[in-house]
Amino acid sequence: MSFMIPLVLLLIQRVYSDSPIIETPWGQIRGVPADDGDYNMFLGIPYARVDPDNPFGAAKPVPKFTGIFEANNGTTICPQKEEDSHEIRGTLDCLVLHIYVPKKAKIKLPVLVFIHGGFHEFGEGGPETYGPNYLVRHGIIVVSINYRLGPYGFMCLDIPEVSGNQGLKDQTKALRWIRQNIELFGGDSDKITLYGQSSGAVSVEFHLLSENENLYNQAIVQSGGTYVWRAVESRNNTIPLLLASDLGFKTYDVYKALAYLKGIEVERVIESATRLKIQSSACIEKKFNGVEGFLYVDPVTIKILPKTKNLPLLVGITNAERLLYVFRTLTENPLGYDPFKDLERYVPQNEMSRAYDIVRRFYIGDAPISMEVMEELIDFDSDFKYTYPSEQSVIRFLKSEAKLYHFLFSYSGGRNKLKVRENITIGGAAHSDDVGYIFETISLRGKGSDADFLVLDRMTTMWANFVKYGNPTPEITDLLPIAWPIATTQQLHYLNIDKELSLGIRPFHNRFAFWDLFYLHYIGSVTKIIMKLAWCLLILGSVHGQLRLDPLVDTNQGLIKGLKAEDGDYSMFLGIPYARVDEENPFGAAQSYPKFVQIFEAYDDSRICPQIQSSEVRGTLDCLRLNVFVPNEASTRNKVPVLVWIHGGGFIDGSGTRKTSGPKYLIRHDVIVVTINYRLGPYGFMCLDDPEVQGNQGLKDQTLALRWIKENIEYFGGDTNKITVYGESAGSASVEAHIASRNENLFNQAILSSGSIYGRGLLSEIDNSAPLKISKHLGYETDDAKLALEFLKQADVKLVIAAADEIGIRLGLCVENESEGAFLTEHPSRISTLPKARNMAILSGYNAYETLGMYYNQPAEYFSNIDPFKDYLDQFGLEDDKYDAAYKAIRRFYIGDYPISINTKWAITKFTSDVFFNYPTLKSINRFHESGVKNQYFYVFAYTGERNLLKVRGNMKAWGAAHADELGYIFDMDILDKDVNKRDQVILDRMTSYWTNFVKYGNPTPQETELLPIVWPTVAEDSLNYLQINTNEYTDAAPNNERHVFWEVIEELYLK
Repeated sequence: MSFMIPLVLLLIQRVYSDSPIIETPWGQIRGVPADDGDYNMFLGIPYARVDPDNPFGAAKPVPKFTGIFEANNGTTICPQKEEDSHEIRGTLDCLVLHIYVPKKAKIKLPVLVFIHGGFHEFGEGGPETYGPNYLVRHGIIVVSINYRLGPYGFMCLDIPEVSGNQGLKDQTKALRWIRQNIELFGGDSDKITLYGQSSGAVSVEFHLLSENENLYNQAIVQSGGTYVWRAVESRNNTIPLLLASDLGFKTYDVYKALAYLKGIEVERVIESATRLKIQSSACIEKKFNGVEGFLYVDPVTIKILPKTKNLPLLVGITNAERLLYVFRTLTENPLGYDPFKDLERYVPQNEMSRAYDIVRRFYIGDAPISMEVMEELIDFDSDFKYTYPSEQSVIRFLKSEAKLYHFLFSYSGGRNKLKVRENITIGGAAHSDDVGYIFETISLRGKGSDADFLVLDRMTTMWANFVKYGNPTPEITDLLPIAWPIATTQQLHYLNIDKELSLGIRPFHNRFAFWDLFYLHYIGSVTKIIMKLAWCLLILGSVHGQLRLDPLVDTNQGLIKGLKAEDGDYSMFLGIPYARVDEENPFGAAQSYPKFVQIFEAYDDSRICPQIQSSEVRGTLDCLRLNVFVPNEASTRNKVPVLVWIHGGGFIDGSGTRKTSGPKYLIRHDVIVVTINYRLGPYGFMCLDDPEVQGNQGLKDQTLALRWIKENIEYFGGDTNKITVYGESAGSASVEAHIASRNENLFNQAILSSGSIYGRGLLSEIDNSAPLKISKHLGYETDDAKLALEFLKQADVKLVIAAADEIGIRLGLCVENESEGAFLTEHPSRISTLPKARNMAILSGYNAYETLGMYYNQPAEYFSNIDPFKDYLDQFGLEDDKYDAAYKAIRRFYIGDYPISINTKWAITKFTSDVFFNYPTLKSINRFHESGVKNQYFYVFAYTGERNLLKVRGNMKAWGAAHADELGYIFDMDILDKDVNKRDQVILDRMTSYWTNFVKYGNPTPQETELLPIVWPTVAEDSLNYLQINTNEYTDAAPNNERHVFWEVIEELYLK
């Protein structure tokens, strides 16, 4: 730029002449020497100008100066009702900044830019209010700015001409001006610290989270932040209508109201806004093409601030922020004051009475509101409106990896700004009291004791050190004898600034712990104020428009929008991705799913993992999805237990979709239901001697889903400490595998239906032949498993699934090699006890005729060609004599000397049910008992009705309950009639009550009822108690005892 002088020395010489003149793109600017220090002042420099045709909208560029601009006026203020005098004054020609430059600098100096507070309604950056002399003497440049306030700065409408946040956009223009021009004044444009106090601190945090470019390198956030009371309001098109009406012009046309208001004296507009008590806050803007925006999302929903990563921050509060307000109100209106009623702003009406009582008793017990409990009332009002919300900003900064220094200002002295002004002598530091130890003000000029100036010297030194070095105590000195440590999420270090400096960890930790619980219970969390899951009111359009109810949840993954269910009082969040398959290695570990950039519309649960359905290969590898079903009663204030469903299907088919796992019968019992997909067949269970395909990927997918649920279900109103995992068949074996695995425990209870990890054929060893066989079937023959795998990675998914099916490859759980990320490295049946199961409540059982579907509809000739006893024993590789003895014993036990025929199909059904389901289930029950499970409930499902799933699917008219038949009395399914007959309805009601009681209480029958007249006993050490679920239910001990004892003996003699 031709106007810039290249040599810093020449620059500084010109700055520090008696009448300092600076060349800028707008022309020459002449400053004045300060009379209270060795620095020059450039006062009232215009950085933008308000558009006279649209004073509530975007500011315009400043024209070039026609002559030397005399920067000697520091009294310009934006229209406002002044805090001290209560006079209404100011001009719209107020978008100016003030620059204070030390005279003796030899190098470019760090820059501190100050944004004043005042609720965005009053305040200014001039030297009479924020004199810089105590800071400038430390060798830094100080810049303070004005920005529009009240309706001129913060009117927020649904029109492009007044889109909102103009005061913040003014600040942005000032920051751009400083960034582009401060080097002309001797400043370092790469060392700019943005500093705000009160609503100025709110502004600073808004800049940290806005989408605008980063115009500074560090920040100081003092007694404010985006979580504080009144920080954000909604767009409101009624504001100009109200102002115009109050001033005598009635209209319902926003544009006509604005046209009228622009012609009214600014004093009258401010007076009207004051009279109408119109608040000035930032807002969430509506996007318009060609209009520069500032804030498009609710700041409290933003969990990570990318701009703050590695950014030095200095953040703090005073120890009695609301001292002045509480003292003044108690003094003036002791009978009418009740600060606890402010809770109404956030707490729903139906919970207000209880919330009010809890908070009031926490702070003042049963004492009446009076001067006697003033300190406690100050604590409450401060916590609710400043200190706890400010602490949430600190937590978010730390999660965003900022380098953060935290402070608490506690000093009470002769320069405490507000207390001096109001002549208050009680202890504690009120809101803005710390400002008197940073800046000179006209009311404090020359005031203060030696102790006061020691605090002042310390604070200005630390603040200036931070501006210069990003560290307030780069070295220990006599003045600063303590090294100020940075805060972390684990240890929230802070510096207490009082007569002496001292260090602490987590200020007001007991009060903040209370507010953590309060917000979670009554509001949902500070980051979700008024976001009642799942029916969140989204304000769309003008205030005269319609309010739309949408189930919307803010999770660690991002915002997720669901649907209202049509078949019950619940919300559905369908097809949420919890992980993604690695395209480069679809048989290996899944990858994390990126965070949502925009709202994820969870409307579709149709994705299933690749599998064969109705003789056709269906599905996609983009299938690692889960579905969350939330009753309307659930919220982050009213957390409910969670039931996670893992489907069965032999690890080759199945899904968590509503077609097969509709939740409506469970949801009505006020539990959250989550259903998941996981990879199947070769993509989920290929197990190789290769670190890239270790095996059990389907189970590892389930683990990723369970972690996602553990980390996010609270945002849906779920209780992370009450998660029950429920599996049937292969899903049940999966649940047991999770209990046996080395992974962390991600659930608290378990339901295992018709499946055990002891079941034959479920577990296998590493098998490198699987990829060779599948690739050969697809036309690529090799003896190298890696080459076969590379071929299969590129092959069409449907062809791979079809090939595995055609050649009869059945894959399942496997024992992996020891490696990072392994799930099972020891055969689960060899693990004698399961530490994770200790003290876990478990409900498990089987159906009376599990394998009925294998035989019932088979023709007579089928039985002439089978020998299930031989098929079973062939798996064990027994020596001939043992094989013959075992075969003879087993066959005789079940069918005697009869030949295998259609006449023995019921006996064969009992045999295969015993070896594949019933006896393995009993072995699991025994091991759970030995592992310390005290509350274990066992059932046998024996009911025959019109919702027996497998029999409906297979058109079987037989009596008895087959494998998966019970699921029709738990879930709603497309294959089953929507109309339930009375007989079936009783079983359905009982089953869903048992299951959800267990989810909620760890006990399926916490009390006897007309529906549940029998108390279900737990399994005892000396009695295998169980509940028979049928039309006429009963409890007994040791079902099919003779068959189970028989298998104990067989195992002992032959199958060890």
